[in-house]
Amino acid sequence: MRDKYKGLVLATIVPLSILLVFTAATFNMKTGLEGINTYAPWSVSKGHHDAGLFWMTIWNCMEEANVQDDDANYHGEWPGGSGNDYHFHSTIWVGWQDEGGNVYVISSYTWDANVEWIPIEDAASHMWMSDQEGWPDYVEVVSDLDGWTYCDDSGAEEAGPIGLECERHSYQWGVPDHDDWIIYHYTLKNVSGKTLDKLYIGWPYDCDVGGSLDYIDDLVGYEGNDNTDEWTNPTNPGEVWSVHSPDGIPDEYDAVNYDTPQPRSTSYMFDSDGNFPGYTGIRPFGYLGTYPDGEFVFASSQHSWDIMNDPQNDVYKYGYLIDTGVYEEIDTPYDWRMCPAFGPLDALHDGESIDFYLGHCMGADFSDPSRSILELRRNLDQMLADWLGGDGIPGTDDDWVVAGAPPSPKLILVPGDSKVDIHWSREYEPGKNLEQEPDSSTGVVDFDGYILWRSAIGFDTGWVAVAWWDKYTSDQTNCWRPWGWRNKSGPEDRQERVPDGIVDGSDPPRESTTEPDLRMAKQYTYENDLLPQLDEGPYYYFIDDGTYPENDPEWTDNRLKNGFRYFYSVVPYDFGSYRDELVIEPVMGGKVANQASAVPAPEVASDLSNVKVVPNPYIGSCDWEGWAPSLVREQKIAFINLPAKCTIDIYTLSGEWVDRIDYADKVYGVAYWGLSNFSKTGRPGLAIASGVYIYRVSTPDGEEKIGKFAIIVGSDEEAE
Repeated sequence: MRDKYKGLVLATIVPLSILLVFTAATFNMKTGLEGINTYAPWSVSKGHHDAGLFWMTIWNCMEEANVQDDDANYHGEWPGGSGNDYHFHSTIWVGWQDEGGNVYVISSYTWDANVEWIPIEDAASHMWMSDQEGWPDYVEVVSDLDGWTYCDDSGAEEAGPIGLECERHSYQWGVPDHDDWIIYHYTLKNVSGKTLDKLYIGWPYDCDVGGSLDYIDDLVGYEGNDNTDEWTNPTNPGEVWSVHSPDGIPDEYDAVNYDTPQPRSTSYMFDSDGNFPGYTGIRPFGYLGTYPDGEFVFASSQHSWDIMNDPQNDVYKYGYLIDTGVYEEIDTPYDWRMCPAFGPLDALHDGESIDFYLGHCMGADFSDPSRSILELRRNLDQMLADWLGGDGIPGTDDDWVVAGAPPSPKLILVPGDSKVDIHWSREYEPGKNLEQEPDSSTGVVDFDGYILWRSAIGFDTGWVAVAWWDKYTSDQTNCWRPWGWRNKSGPEDRQERVPDGIVDGSDPPRESTTEPDLRMAKQYTYENDLLPQLDEGPYYYFIDDGTYPENDPEWTDNRLKNGFRYFYSVVPYDFGSYRDELVIEPVMGGKVANQASAVPAPEVASDLSNVKVVPNPYIGSCDWEGWAPSLVREQKIAFINLPAKCTIDIYTLSGEWVDRIDYADKVYGVAYWGLSNFSKTGRPGLAIASGVYIYRVSTPDGEEKIGKFAIIVGSDEEAE
């Protein structure tokens, strides 16, 4: 297949004089289309992929993300809940040139009211999701959260339709190690009444890493064949593939270990200054035809262009699709698009269909950003391994068999003075109890328990297990922690995994990425600690205080520090399957699905006598500065022991007003200031300079307190 790509000459397909006009595109404003429903005779509809870490809005007109720009859309948010965007818009292009030289490219850009992929029949007014009524009967639900829509190209206006129908079935999982990607399964059908020869497929991706004005510093890369990269083993995380490589050289042909290994052929984009960590990658894959005789789908080209040169007609778009063998990488920061493509396809006769996949995958190592590209590669490999299944052969019954974890419960945090109360409900949706839901892979109700996690950073790093509850284990010492092996092989199995056969704090750390280390977490059983609380209301209730009294569910937390942000997640797990016909290791849900954060704070004061600033002086940073939801380190000082309502004005030593905080809280007595001016106006503030500042706290009844604090701005290293 690659040889015929190499032989393609652009001049024989499209006149060269036309192809040289690529830069004549019009600037494309990034706004939503108002009134699109009045333009289209059908109804625009969307669904949300938010079961895993990567949240995306998809639409019923073959588009993803920002089709209509409103607050209810997910713009490739990752990790979900962070507010960090990695995707502005994408669609699918299908290009063709007829015998008369006419060029067609079917695409959709709803912000220009140029929607060419039109939903047909029952899909005309819906973006079907697997958790909604109306899911088509013939479409099999594959993952934890599926999306489906069906379109034809009847909306094409420039050259008219080709005569195609396109079905897009999308998959997403919430299971750790499988939750950083979304799979798009396309079925393209020829209904034109004629044979279509040499079709090209492309995906223009406008990623806008960071969103807002942060998208102008993006870079573009490609996972190609340079024999220099470190490739990792998806079945043994951390192992380098070259250990088992036939030639000992780690290259893309070692990326997936199965017959006829294939390159990753992944286009990716990332933020040049690292403000938004990680990589977003686009990988076409699959087989055109029957395995192993069919042709593997991989990118025949990757082209990029900037915001000022968006191709505005079919000829320009087609030129990018047919310019094969070119894999552009961009090292100059700007607002770029990237378009992986494959083709030309063999003749597609009338009534015939072809199937292929596109994986949109994320990857980052938050503890060591230099290794983020390796995490993207690991995820890409695992994504393909999920497609191949346990037998390593695509198109068989074990494709995409990823064990489903129990749904995540609703989580409510209530901060207090040095404590956080944690409440969660087993009713994850109205009338649906997560403890009674059958596993999507086995059909067995296999809920086993919960793990309560806490982190000072949140999202995908820094988590420590605080407590766990197990439904089937009452032996709290001589058992393997909740991961299903306790009933698999008896004492011998425990002896193999724990040298002394007893789980306690003396056990050495484990290197597993799939089993949580629960040695230091307190275990509770349903009979004594969890189920009785359900009689008092719909929510479970937990406070972590470090003393773990056995029979008192309501005690004062004395372990948390006021002013520090704590992230929490309550994650359910199951006991897997050990039947001969289906062996699935126990799995747990993802931490981001219901992650929430809270800041313990002291209660309100009755007067201003004990108001103070902490830390004072502020030197470079302070211990309580965690990470904001944007994954940017917070800089702040606190005014503590405040009354229920007051105003805090901040001045320079010379009396120049800097900022104002209007404080009102009947429960807590602390207000934070982010070390910048203009916060009251709502305008972006400027970071303040080092120096001595004056504060004045005043109450509605005329009481005042004036004090000073010092700020020495600098890095953590300077402070040390």
